[in-house]
Amino acid sequence: NTWIPEMAALRAIVPLDRFIAGSHIVTPADYFPGIWKSNVVAGKDYGVPWYVDTRLIFYRKDILAAAGFDHPPTSWSG
Repeated sequence: NTWIPEMAALRAIVPLDRFIAGSHIVTPADYFPGIWKSNVVAGKDYGVPWYVDTRLIFYRKDILAAAGFDHPPTSWSG
């Protein structure tokens, strides 16, 4: 969340470390490390990620060609 550092600097939100530590549902190890770190400011947890959004697709042309494609698929079905 891009607003977390600003909100933390304004003291508009509080660290969630003690709540996360006491939770039986939220386990930081269940999240991708980079996504979890996007909610950490100065070593304190200020949020829990709830979705991951990929806005770009990256691919290697050599691997795509080796799989028999001359261009990337235009749909999920190929």
